[in-house]
Amino acid sequence: CVIGAVLAGPISTRIGRKWGLLIAGILFFVSSVGAGYPEFFWSLFGAAHEKALPAFILYRIMGGTAIGMASMLAPMYIGEMAPTNIRGMLLTFEQIAIVVGINLVYFVNFWIQSGRTHEFLMSDGWRYMLASAAIPATLLIGFMLVVPETPRFLVLKDRNTEALALLKRLFGSEEVAKKTHAEIKETLVE
Repeated sequence: CVIGAVLAGPISTRIGRKWGLLIAGILFFVSSVGAGYPEFFWSLFGAAHEKALPAFILYRIMGGTAIGMASMLAPMYIGEMAPTNIRGMLLTFEQIAIVVGINLVYFVNFWIQSGRTHEFLMSDGWRYMLASAAIPATLLIGFMLVVPETPRFLVLKDRNTEALALLKRLFGSEEVAKKTHAEIKETLVE
């Protein structure tokens, strides 16, 4: 997670909050499928069964990196996109969504293991449990492909016309959009 949190700042400044979250989603997806089936790709190099442990560890580190990136970038994205009057509420919902997601995993794992034999759990069940994270990762990737970049990042990259158009769409008023744009430019300090 620390690796992802450290990388998230430079990534968000260079390519944006949206694309940083998209990278995190891709890392989530690859790491969940890879941790569930670590020998899939690496078996080409002779890493099967217990010899796939280094690949498994690599995928788990990749997943932690994605968590660290998303932990930093998601609140940043929400904070930069949300109108000030609902920003705190949306950030609270983000924290609630994390806790609900963590608890939901227990039920997914319970469903995967219920009524199954110990042999199933040792051979395939654990794989399904790890690979099931690919479902929310796919949702994150899909949603990040359709949301806009933040106005603050657009202003940071001198894409002021796009920033103003987005702010107008967000606030529904050209006057508020111009005022917010000016405030962003005023506070933009690296």
